Amino acid sequence: MKTLNKMNIMKRTLIILIALFIGHLSNATVHNVDASNYVYTPQVLNINQGDTVIWQNVGGFHNVNGTTNTITGMSFNNPESFNSAPVAAGNTILTHVFSIAGTYLYDCSVGSHAANGMVGTIIVSPTTNSVVDIIVNSPDHNTLETAVLAAGLEVALSGAGPFTVFAPTDMAFDNLPAGTLAAVLADSVLLNQILTHHVHAGQALAGSLS
Repeated sequence: MKTLNKMNIMKRTLIILIALFIGHLSNATVHNVDASNYVYTPQVLNINQGDTVIWQNVGGFHNVNGTTNTITGMSFNNPESFNSAPVAAGNTILTHVFSIAGTYLYDCSVGSHAANGMVGTIIVSPTTNSVVDIIVNSPDHNTLETAVLAAGLEVALSGAGPFTVFAPTDMAFDNLPAGTLAAVLADSVLLNQILTHHVHAGQALAGSLS
């Protein structure tokens, strides 16, 4: 019973520290595209897989149509479709996370906007940097690297993802009571439970966290 209580205390302590020392190890970036009269700026945007694009209407009445070419009536055949309703100036038109690599074509289907040149291209490059790569290359997450390897999670976290890891820094681990880290690292079941509890199978942007 004493051993169980001790492990529960260590588990709670480590969870609290992980919650306090959050590191967002997602390689995602947010890109902005402005829509004004007959133009998207930038018209051609190069991003990485997992990145987010936000279209803002800065003038006129526009939408984002990534489904059917307004001029030809043919499908864009994009790797994944995206579409929005038209909105007035001063509003966000669309927010979209590009999880599939490839080239995406889109236009504004309002009136004759597309025919007047309001078209755009998003080129999404595949992500080659896994969460494990980010952890290994971080100077502040050496202990976390040891823990991930000890738990055997390197293969799972090197998958396609996207993954978001709420990651304790080395400073967080250093603030644990003496002997806690060694005891947790020695218990593979407990270690795996704690680490997987702080892995989100998806993208969570820092701005959306409270």
